[in-house]
Amino acid sequence: MIACCSQPPEAIAVLHGFIPSRDEQEALALRMALAENYALTCIATGSLAHEALFSASLELERDSDATRPSEIVGWDRRHRMQAAHNVISAYYQLQSADTAREFYGDEENTWKAIQVWVRFSPWREDLDFEIIVSEPPGSLYSWPKVQIQRVYY
Repeated sequence: MIACCSQPPEAIAVLHGFIPSRDEQEALALRMALAENYALTCIATGSLAHEALFSASLELERDSDATRPSEIVGWDRRHRMQAAHNVISAYYQLQSADTAREFYGDEENTWKAIQVWVRFSPWREDLDFEIIVSEPPGSLYSWPKVQIQRVYY
């Protein structure tokens, strides 16, 4: 055993820095499942307004014991979890928009976060999409409105 980790609690702390415990993996998997369910529902409907899924996911994210995805080292789904976490964070920002311009910018950022997530996910070949501008700036609004168009391989 390494000298700095001769005490069992220290050894456990070092291991947790590399491999999350079973309980932590279960908690991470639940957080990821809710965030991914939100993202999948957004893609399936073409809408971001799924408050029950978002609220449930945000509640788990706010849990005081929640590990941040960026702090996870030894979990093989870390990048997918980080991408799912980013979706929830982006939609949270959308909810705090003060102006229509901010709202549409945050809406586009949320779709971009979902697009990044789907490309990490097992559904990348079935649910990939491109973000398209449905109304360019200057037509009726001074900001672009966006929607998604599924990509079929």
